[in-house]
Amino acid sequence: MRISFRGVCIVNDMLYNAINVFLLFIFKIINNEFCLLSNVIPRINHNMGKTRYNMRGCQLSGADTRPNSTLSATNSQRKKHSFYRQLNFPGEHEFAGVIYDASESGGIYGAKATLNLWNPSVKTGVGIREYSATQIKIKSGTANAFDVIEAGWHVYPWYHRAHRRGNEEDDKTRFFISWTNDSYQRACYNMDCGGFVMERNDVLGRALEPTSSYNGEQKEIVVEIWKDIQLGRWRLKYNDIMVGYWPEHLFTHLRTHGTEVEWGGEVFNNKHNNIFTSTQMGSGRSAEEGYGKASYFKNQRVKTSSSSGHNWISPPTVRGEVSSSDYYTIFADADIDGSGDDGFFYGGPGNTN
Repeated sequence: MRISFRGVCIVNDMLYNAINVFLLFIFKIINNEFCLLSNVIPRINHNMGKTRYNMRGCQLSGADTRPNSTLSATNSQRKKHSFYRQLNFPGEHEFAGVIYDASESGGIYGAKATLNLWNPSVKTGVGIREYSATQIKIKSGTANAFDVIEAGWHVYPWYHRAHRRGNEEDDKTRFFISWTNDSYQRACYNMDCGGFVMERNDVLGRALEPTSSYNGEQKEIVVEIWKDIQLGRWRLKYNDIMVGYWPEHLFTHLRTHGTEVEWGGEVFNNKHNNIFTSTQMGSGRSAEEGYGKASYFKNQRVKTSSSSGHNWISPPTVRGEVSSSDYYTIFADADIDGSGDDGFFYGGPGNTN
């Protein structure tokens, strides 16, 4: 019998099998197979046509994008291939951020940044499973066959309520990870399935408090993901805490290095009643509002094969992508906070009508 990650089990009787001190799996035998209970197995609607997306307010130093430029149709693929799968729930994945493509320059061996910390409002209700996330993502492969590892913060009321088996929504900002090794045919979120090895068991799912306040004190976290070549691991660090690692043998395309890094915000948009969501991204304010109001990334860095000793360097070029610029925007700034830190603002209020 093999372990199948391709469906969600409706569990009446559960066999608890402790895999290690950190990890608990719930299994049920169905048709001589074990089916892993997971609330985020990838299932989204792929019947979306190609769409042209306009980007507003984005002037990226060294980038190949311009204000009001038309982004490539990869945004359509990005909406399909986000790591959060919604159990056949209808909707689209909205994205606003920047991307560094290293496919022709030797590959990615690490990515990091400082992430501004907020608590955006997320739409809830019957039949709604929306979230708002801010993350760093490393990807390797092609458009149709790829691996991804990802970490950052999110607000995901439905997911955390389901995991607690409670009735109240959980609207806290929490730290998360996710990864896939089969192009999101399945997705592993936090410790919902095996693979990621924790070195600290008090970080994944941790509530991050306090968060930033409008025109007030700004809170930040630092997230680093890099390849330990000697030990064959993709390591994860949150602030000064070594969280754990993904063994390289989990992957095909990420076994050696990555080819692309994304820094940005993401919203799952259920489009309930065919109306664009009111879920906020980042701080819920437009990127053009700037420091103290809009959420930001700063000090984005990468490790590449061309960087001496795989040291951290600024990405030579990045491109901006925004899926729905009427609701979410990005705006680059060479001095995010008055301290000379480069980066970009992102986010927006969603649909306020």
